[in-house]
Amino acid sequence: MPLSEHEQRLLDQIERQLYADDPKFASAVRAHDLRSHLVKRIKRFAALLVLGLAALVAGTVLRNVVLGVAGFLVMLAAILVVGRSVTKLSDREGRSRASKVKGPKSSFRERAEERFRRRIEGDGDR
Repeated sequence: MPLSEHEQRLLDQIERQLYADDPKFASAVRAHDLRSHLVKRIKRFAALLVLGLAALVAGTVLRNVVLGVAGFLVMLAAILVVGRSVTKLSDREGRSRASKVKGPKSSFRERAEERFRRRIEGDGDR
């Protein structure tokens, strides 16, 4: 859920105060943003995906069922984590773009969610 304008202003004010009070800590925190963390995580689990594929192929070549199944499970876990990280990254980028572009245009999904919210809130009053 995106922040309201008031919350965003408060967050910006707190951020400016943090930079003024402790610039060394602020620069260290800024260097480790969510995007860089997610990109590193995607790279790590992509490497794990390749290792799982290698274990699967090795299990098939050696006719070792346990190794093949273990390789498949490692690949499956890596795919799930990479998929979730990519989704978080694209959601974050989409929200940051949406917060920068303000105006009457809104997506179908946003309008539907707003209508649903109004309907739920209206039914709760009856």
